[in-house]
Amino acid sequence: MSRPKHRVGCIISDIVFLNLAFLLAGLIIYGGIDSTKIYTKYLPLFAVINVAWLIIVTELQAYSWLEKVRMELRLNKLVKIIFLHFNVVVFFYYTVLQYLPNPWFIFLSYFLMIAATVASRIAAHYYERAKGEDLIRYIVVGGDQRNLYDLKEAFNFAYQGSARLVGRFGDTKHEKVPNIGSYRDLKPYLCQWPAIDKIVFFYSKLNSEEDQEILKIAESQFINVVVAPRAATFFPRGSVVGQHGDMFIMSLRPEPLMRLRNSMVKRAFDVAIGGAVTLFVLPVMYLVIGFLIKRESPGPILFKQPRSGYGNEVFDIWKFRSLKMNDDSDKVQVTRNDDRRTRIGNFLRRTSLDEFPQFFNVLMGDMSVVGPRPHMLRHTEEYAKLIQHYMIRHKIKPGVTGWAQVNGLRGPTEELWKMKKRVDYDVRYLENWSLLLDLRCIWRTIFNIGKGEEVAN
Repeated sequence: MSRPKHRVGCIISDIVFLNLAFLLAGLIIYGGIDSTKIYTKYLPLFAVINVAWLIIVTELQAYSWLEKVRMELRLNKLVKIIFLHFNVVVFFYYTVLQYLPNPWFIFLSYFLMIAATVASRIAAHYYERAKGEDLIRYIVVGGDQRNLYDLKEAFNFAYQGSARLVGRFGDTKHEKVPNIGSYRDLKPYLCQWPAIDKIVFFYSKLNSEEDQEILKIAESQFINVVVAPRAATFFPRGSVVGQHGDMFIMSLRPEPLMRLRNSMVKRAFDVAIGGAVTLFVLPVMYLVIGFLIKRESPGPILFKQPRSGYGNEVFDIWKFRSLKMNDDSDKVQVTRNDDRRTRIGNFLRRTSLDEFPQFFNVLMGDMSVVGPRPHMLRHTEEYAKLIQHYMIRHKIKPGVTGWAQVNGLRGPTEELWKMKKRVDYDVRYLENWSLLLDLRCIWRTIFNIGKGEEVAN
C-alpha cells in the first residue's frame, strides 16, 4: 500500500513538539536559559532527547503502523514510546549528568509533549476524515460467505468504518458482495491501476507463477497484499500467526489482560476510581437517594442480586433499589414499561444513578469500572446454550459500564440477536483492551447518561 500522506508530517511534528516541550518547560520552571550552561548541560540534553527519540521510534517501527487503524491503537503506542523515552532521559540525568533536575521540569516537559502529540494525532485524524483520505479500499480474492462476513466485520472494527470493500474475484458469487470477475480477471484488473489500497487473498486457483506476477504488479502500485487463511474461521476469536521453521502456525490470540502488567494497571485504575467514588460520592448519594426511595415505597435502599462474574463465579451486585418489592427480581428481566418500577426508580435508571453502588463492588475486586456487564444467573445458563462464544466474556471481571453498552446495546435483550451482538462487543473489548479504550468507554458512558439512554441490566 502507498505510504500514508501524513507520515512525514507526523515525524517532523513529533520532533518539533519534543524539543518545544523541553524548551517551554525550562522557560517556565527555570525562568530562562543560563548561557554558561549551554554547552555543559542544555546541548547534551537536547542531543540525548533527540537521539533517544530517533532510536526508539526506529526500533519500535513507530511510523510503519500509521495505517488507517483505530485511534486508540495509535495513541496507545504513542504513549508507550513517550514512557520509554522518559525512562531513557531520566537514566541519562543520573548516569551522565549525575544530578537530579527539578522534577517539575521533567513532568511538565512530558506533559506538554503528550498533550501536543496526542492533539496533533487527533487533529490529523479528523482532517483526513474531512478530506476523505482515511478511506481504505480493498478487494478480496476467493473466500466463502463466512470468510467475507468475518473480514468485513474485522475491517469495520479495525478501521472504524473507514474500510470499503470494492469487490471480489472468484468463480462463485455471494450475496451482498459485488463480484468483479473470476480469478483470471484479477491480473487485467490490476493492470488498469485501480484505486485500491489492499488485496486480501483467501484462496486462488491461479498457479504459483501467476500469483507471483500479481504480487509483483501490486507492489509496483504500492498495493498491500495480505493473506487471510480460510482456516481462520476455525477459531472462535482472534488469532495470531507464528512461524515454526518454514511453516506458519495459527493460534488463538492472547488477550492483553492476560499479561500481568496490564492486569495490574487495570486494577490500579479500578481501585483509584472505585475508591474515590465509594469514599466521596456514595455516602452523599446514599443519604439523598435513600431518602427518596424510602419516601416512595417501603423496603431497603439498596438492592442485592447474585450475578455471574469473573470465571463464572457468583457474586452479589449492589444497586439502588428502583423497583417495588417483588418476588420476580431474579427471574424476570426489567422492561421499559415495567409496572414494578417506581417513579424515583425510573429516574435512577434513566440517569444510571442506580448503578453507583457497584463502585463498591469494584473496590472489593468483584467488578471493574469497564468490562462486560454481569448477567443474572438464569440468563447466563440460558445464553451459554444458545450463543457459541458466550462464556468467553467471563474471562475478565464484569464492569459498571462496557464496550457493548456505549455502542447502543443497553437495556433489555428480549431478542437473541441483541445478546449475540452484545457478546460480540464484549469479546472485542476482551481482545483489544487498553487503558485508552477504558477511558473512551467512561467518556461515552457519561455522554450517554446526559442523553438519558436506557441503562444496561
